[in-house]
Amino acid sequence: MKKSERIQNTGQHQMESGQLSIEPRKGLYSEAGKNLRRFIFLACIAGTAIAFTGCFAGHVAREPVYVQYQRPSRPSTVHVWIDDDWAWSRQSHAYLQRAGYWERPRQNQVYVSGDWRSTPKGKAWSKGHWQKANQRRNKR
Repeated sequence: MKKSERIQNTGQHQMESGQLSIEPRKGLYSEAGKNLRRFIFLACIAGTAIAFTGCFAGHVAREPVYVQYQRPSRPSTVHVWIDDDWAWSRQSHAYLQRAGYWERPRQNQVYVSGDWRSTPKGKAWSKGHWQKANQRRNKR
């Protein structure tokens, strides 16, 4: 009992003399931590907004007209031709054609060409992509 009374009296004495402070610290580290938390929060919001705006492709009433490009010579016998592709431009609200190119095939993968899909909103381009060879066989 005497030990707890002594500790209590010591704590009370330190509080009265100003040696023991209960107030939170204000300084460089607490300000930096607050600013860091704000920055992380804003970065998460901005990243989410960018991710969602990039996911939405446009729709058109008709497929755009293809422009024929001359295929460059094959760099090696290993390379495969990746067909022309379309990219949605948010500035012009139209699909822009991107020229095809030669690329080395990826191990155990095949390239699935993009195509136009009909949706209730109109036509939308489904981008080409690399896919595992065994997945393609299973779909057929």
